[in-house]
Amino acid sequence: MKPPSRMAPIDLILECISPRTRASLNQMILARVWRLWQLIRLHLLTTLRCSHRMNEASKKVEKSLEKDWMENCFSPAKYYSDEKYSYLASGY
Repeated sequence: MKPPSRMAPIDLILECISPRTRASLNQMILARVWRLWQLIRLHLLTTLRCSHRMNEASKKVEKSLEKDWMENCFSPAKYYSDEKYSYLASGY
């Protein structure tokens, strides 16, 4: 055992209480640590799921925008509907 001056405060407290109380306290601490770990784990899993969903949604939006861009930018009807080029659409 370490001399009292080199012991952590929690160790000093644990030295002063009975072994039965110490065991009970250890169980409470372990239960809290376990609950905290479960919360952290749940948060990480939720974050990963949300990240995955957002990534999938982003890909869908990207494909949709790309499709719209291809349809609208390279469509002759859309291109010639501009006032400057209306004469090309009319065949003159």
